[in-house]
Amino acid sequence: MISNFFFLVFFSIFSNSSFADVSNDLENVNKEIKNLKKEISTKIEGKRKVQKKFNKFSKNIKKLNTNLNKLSSRVTELEKTVFSLESSKKNLEIEIEESLEILFDIHIAQKKITKISYLQLLNKDLTPNDKRRYVFYSKYITSLSKQKINELNNKIIDNKESIKKINDNIKINEKKIIERKSSKKKLLNNLKVEKNKLLSLEKEIKNSSANLEKLLIDQKKLSALIKKLSKRKITNKNLPTPEISGIKFSKLKGKLSLPIIGKVMNSYGDRRLGTKLKWKGIFLRSQNNSFIHSIADGIIIFNDELGSYGNMLIIDHGEEYMSLYGNIGEYLLPVGVKVISGQRIAITGKSGLFESNGLYFELRFKGKTINPIKWVK
Repeated sequence: MISNFFFLVFFSIFSNSSFADVSNDLENVNKEIKNLKKEISTKIEGKRKVQKKFNKFSKNIKKLNTNLNKLSSRVTELEKTVFSLESSKKNLEIEIEESLEILFDIHIAQKKITKISYLQLLNKDLTPNDKRRYVFYSKYITSLSKQKINELNNKIIDNKESIKKINDNIKINEKKIIERKSSKKKLLNNLKVEKNKLLSLEKEIKNSSANLEKLLIDQKKLSALIKKLSKRKITNKNLPTPEISGIKFSKLKGKLSLPIIGKVMNSYGDRRLGTKLKWKGIFLRSQNNSFIHSIADGIIIFNDELGSYGNMLIIDHGEEYMSLYGNIGEYLLPVGVKVISGQRIAITGKSGLFESNGLYFELRFKGKTINPIKWVK
């Protein structure tokens, strides 16, 4: 649609459409460009925010991965420790089994020794020292066996407690890993969402930028055409009529007619011959004693000579809009009179510094000149 806009305008120009229509088209293009630039700016800002969010999620995922690696390493170390302790436990159990066998052998031997010892104690040939030695050895052997068993049992108890603590620690770390993996999964989903947003925004920005480029080309072409058309001498053939009477002036853009029938000799913005000044209105050359008509409803607020403009008449149209009529030959109405659209207010002449008979015409809004051609139909 945008790419065809210029060609539609181009066709309309050469189908006898008015200069105002083309100017309005350019204004619409300028508005589109402004809106599109604002839209692109908003999307770029949106992209910046999404990118910031995306980077934050990526950073958090990186931290989680580091954390997960550390936890996994910790679990691996703990599992190795458990394996080592399990091996130690097995060795201790083997040692206990072997000790029990030894203890069993000692116990049998002890019984035999005790039996022999008691028989020997009854032997009258043994000295008291020999008897004491037999009793001591018997008790010592029994004590060593019990001590060895107790030591092994204590080692097994300690080993079991260590294994339990490490297994509890493994469970805690495995739980943390599950939680971190769950958090990572959520972050990856969020990352995917933000990435899709980024891709969507990039696509929209690309499309908007392409449309903007086309609009800028249309703007350039339209501006060139308007500049070319502004140099053409336009002949006004329509006079204001009462049809637009009662309508607010601000609503009349593109609906007005110029005050007299005549040819536009100097356009708004053209450089004035021999000076650096520019025309702030237009000059329409007309036949002598042509009637000048009010372009819209209003009140005559000025009706007097004004320097190089010659006899000047000013109408206040309300909403801070005014129309100015210069180079007047004769006034038809006094100051203070209310007029309607199309009403005769004066007759053309040659009262100012203009070289030919006709009318100098300006439009002003809030005291500043505006191009009147943009307001005519």
